[in-house]
Amino acid sequence: MLSIAVCDDEILECSALAKTIKSICETLNTEVSVKQFYRAKDITVSHDNFDLIFLDILMPETNGMEAAKQIRKNKTKSKIVFVTVTKDYVFEAYDVEAYHYLIKPVKQDKLKNIITRAVSDMQTDENQEYLILSTGKSKRKILLKDILYIESYGRTVVFHCGKEEITDYCKIGELEHKLSDKHFFRIHKSFIVNLEHAETYTRKEAVLDNGDTLPIAKRRHEAFTKAIMQYIKRRGNIIC
Repeated sequence: MLSIAVCDDEILECSALAKTIKSICETLNTEVSVKQFYRAKDITVSHDNFDLIFLDILMPETNGMEAAKQIRKNKTKSKIVFVTVTKDYVFEAYDVEAYHYLIKPVKQDKLKNIITRAVSDMQTDENQEYLILSTGKSKRKILLKDILYIESYGRTVVFHCGKEEITDYCKIGELEHKLSDKHFFRIHKSFIVNLEHAETYTRKEAVLDNGDTLPIAKRRHEAFTKAIMQYIKRRGNIIC
């Protein structure tokens, strides 16, 4: 199911856009859940994991651009589509990796193209590698790219995924083996880090791109350095 948020302080416009989105998804035979917000700050504290966020910019208190920056700071992977009356923020939209920028009034064909493309992109994401976790009585799929790091407390393991933490019951050693060739590295007896999110490191600790600092065991430092340099070489990235 496609999870969408619409945020606009104009209640009638917000409701109309939500209704149009639902209608388009029906024509695409796509199940959708649409949630409406009338204040930008409310969407920044929502615990929902939205696939798409349609976000107005010119709103009182917190504007849409500020909200988008907070959403990105929270490491939320939602695709953000700005819907506004002005072109003044087009270049700022690049800074928050906006999926699209629409000028009001929104044309339905453009809206349909965006939703169609988003559905296609998410189907591609579903083909990426993932883990199946046991959360209570249910099972949950989590993409490897969404995991920042894994923390162990005995047989309890916590998967840190941005602002969300998911608990499962397994041994960290088993996860280390399973993820050894998936750009993950065990830097400490209690921590496995996703190398994609390692921003800087010293001999004693690694700092992730969300600001979290993790300890590096002395005996693992050399191997970690080799692992991260190999990862950077494969990705063509530079770490400072």
